[in-house]
Amino acid sequence: MKAKLIGLIFMVALVLIASLAITGILPLWGTPTLSQGEPVKAAHIESIVSGLDVEKIHGLNASGKSPEIEILVTPENQYFNIRIENGAAGVSAGRADDPDIRLTGSREVVARLLSASDRVAEMRKIKNEGLVKMDMLRSMDVLVAMGYKDLYDELG
Repeated sequence: MKAKLIGLIFMVALVLIASLAITGILPLWGTPTLSQGEPVKAAHIESIVSGLDVEKIHGLNASGKSPEIEILVTPENQYFNIRIENGAAGVSAGRADDPDIRLTGSREVVARLLSASDRVAEMRKIKNEGLVKMDMLRSMDVLVAMGYKDLYDELG
């Protein structure tokens, strides 16, 4: 069961990374992309997150704060903070104050997610290839209670 929950949380993290990749450039026509040399922006992340059912993540973390996920894009060491409040995700550049999960992936992972026609399937591939690192900064019990598992099950 613990391995399944870890896998679920990892999938949620991948979805959030995909959201990170989409945020920023959302052209009127076609699929958002990340151009060669273009920095990842909060808008790319927000675009990825906007397609998620984030209201499943709820409650307060162990510090009494809203759920937060920190994204680190390498090798540029760009940080993004995803904060979930009142069923909506807000994305900003910079480190999270007190993250529940930290996801680390390359700019190439972000670009790949942005260009994928089926982002959930692409997230699964990226996970299976080991291209994203996930650090759980809360206990499994706390993460499950906050709804991360519910979102993972939905992405299934």
